[in-house]
Amino acid sequence: SGIPVVYSLSDYWPVDLDIHTAFWKKVKRPFAKLLAHFALAQLRREKHSTNLKFQHAITVSQAVKDRLIQGGLSLEPATVIHGGIDVAAFNPKPSHRNSDSFDLVYVGGLGSHKGVDTIISALNYLQQQNFPEKLTLTIIGSGHPNDEKMLLQQVQEYKLQDQIQFVGRKPRSKIPSLLTQFDALVFPSKWAEPLARTPMEAMSMQIPVIGTNTGGSAELFCDGQNALIFSAGNALELADCIRRLVQQPELAQKLAHSGRQTILAHFTLERMVTDLETYLYRTIEAI
Repeated sequence: SGIPVVYSLSDYWPVDLDIHTAFWKKVKRPFAKLLAHFALAQLRREKHSTNLKFQHAITVSQAVKDRLIQGGLSLEPATVIHGGIDVAAFNPKPSHRNSDSFDLVYVGGLGSHKGVDTIISALNYLQQQNFPEKLTLTIIGSGHPNDEKMLLQQVQEYKLQDQIQFVGRKPRSKIPSLLTQFDALVFPSKWAEPLARTPMEAMSMQIPVIGTNTGGSAELFCDGQNALIFSAGNALELADCIRRLVQQPELAQKLAHSGRQTILAHFTLERMVTDLETYLYRTIEAI
């Protein structure tokens, strides 16, 4: 019909393993590995190559584009249009805090790939080092019961029950007011996030962010300028970031201000819509 189809890709699903292949690749017991050998061979025989091609494609980050191309997807040319947030909903607000502690918050899922265990380990390390400032962590979010159980056990093992609380999932509409209660947001993801929204929201509200630069996060964070960065899974590096933020209020203020400016300049909903419209118009004109 001559009508172009534009694909918006914000995840890695086109090159991810199917659930059956992923299952058999994870087995570890010797007998199960033997079965896995035959199962994977059969899956390879049955697999039909889709040779997915996206003539007109938009990716949410350069990280997604690179990963899809590396996975064999025919994706050139493709345009990167970063996701954006509604900054009007995440404007800086007067703090509701009334606390003598330095209060951290995590917002997100509780799966192991999200790295919540790294925050708990970092707080344990600081406790062992007799860090003088009182620290708290509020975990907003939910996940599989097994994941939550493991995190609760970790908290109990380190005797951090007085410092860490799990409050479950909260409505999206409540997040802005909740964030005003905290001194910093920790974004400890271990997997290559395509481009996460939660740190953008905190940055927009001038709340300092400590995070990993996996995946698209590397296109959002600039270490020491608008966020503090630590290596995924490295609790000692995270502990050092927390220490710096607590002991250097001027650094926290700098990160808060620069974080807000980063969002206003590059990650607003308005900018994203404008870029999408421009891309679509150009695609139509090229017919």
